[in-house]
Amino acid sequence: MRLRCSIPTFGFVSLAAALLAIGSCEGRADEGKTYNIVFMGDSITQGAQVSSPELIPPVVCLWALKANMPGANFSMVKLGFDAHTTANFLPTPTGEFAWTENSARKLSAAHPGGQLIFSIMLGAHDSALSGPKGTPISADVYQTSLKAIVGQLLKDFPNSLVFVHHPIWHSNNIKIATYNYGPNSIDQLKSYLPAVDAVVTETAKEYPKHVFLGDTAGFDYFAAHYKDELIPMGGGYLQVNDKGAATLGKLWADTMEKGLAKAPYIPEKSPAPAK
Repeated sequence: MRLRCSIPTFGFVSLAAALLAIGSCEGRADEGKTYNIVFMGDSITQGAQVSSPELIPPVVCLWALKANMPGANFSMVKLGFDAHTTANFLPTPTGEFAWTENSARKLSAAHPGGQLIFSIMLGAHDSALSGPKGTPISADVYQTSLKAIVGQLLKDFPNSLVFVHHPIWHSNNIKIATYNYGPNSIDQLKSYLPAVDAVVTETAKEYPKHVFLGDTAGFDYFAAHYKDELIPMGGGYLQVNDKGAATLGKLWADTMEKGLAKAPYIPEKSPAPAK
C-alpha cells in the first residue's frame, strides 16, 4: 500500500506543497499513522519576528518530522502568544488553557483517527522581572504551574502524548515597552531547566510513556549562536529570526521523533465536541 505523503493542516498553514517530493511511503513502521500536534508556547513558538508563516518553528518541526517519517501524516495548530507565561496557560474554565483544549478537540475532529500530541515550550517570559503575567516567577512556581498544565492535559486527553521542551537562551537587560527582563533574567531562565526535567519525571510516573522531555540542546545552542539566530531588540536578544526558527523547529522534531518511537500509538476516539 502506498500512502499519500502530504500533510493535512489545521487553520494556519499549508505544507503539502513543500513535501510532495518526499516519495514512497511503503513498508515503513510509521506507515498509515496520523499525528495531530498542538504547539503551545509564547512569541517564540508564535514566530513573532519570523518573515513568513511557512518558516515559524512549528511548521519547520512538521517539515522535519515528515522528512524523517514519510509514512505518517501530520496536522497542527499553533497556539503561541506574545509574552505569555505559564501563568497564562494555567488550567481554568476560560482563557488560554480552555482555548488550547478546545483547539485540540477541533484538530482531532478535523483529522479523526490520529494520535494527539501537545508540544510545550514556555519560560522565556516567565523569567522577566516585570510585565508578562505573573512575573517575577520563581523556579518553584514555574514548576508547579507547568506540572498543573501537563497533568490536566493528560487527565483530559489520557491517550495523548506531551513533549515539554527546555526554554531557549535569551540575554539579560531586555526592555520592551512595559516588559523588563532585568540583569538576572538569564539566571532565572536557567533555574527553569531542572524544573522542566522534574515535571517530566514526576508526571511520567503517573502517565508512563505519555510525557517526554523534549529539546534540551536549544538553550546552549542559542547562547553560542545568538548573534546569527536571534534578533536584537530592547537592548538584548530574545526572538528567533528565520534561521533560528529553522534550528528550533528541527531540534523539536529530533526529540519528538525519538519519543514517538517509544510511545504507544493510540488514536483519539471520537473526541468530545469543543465547548
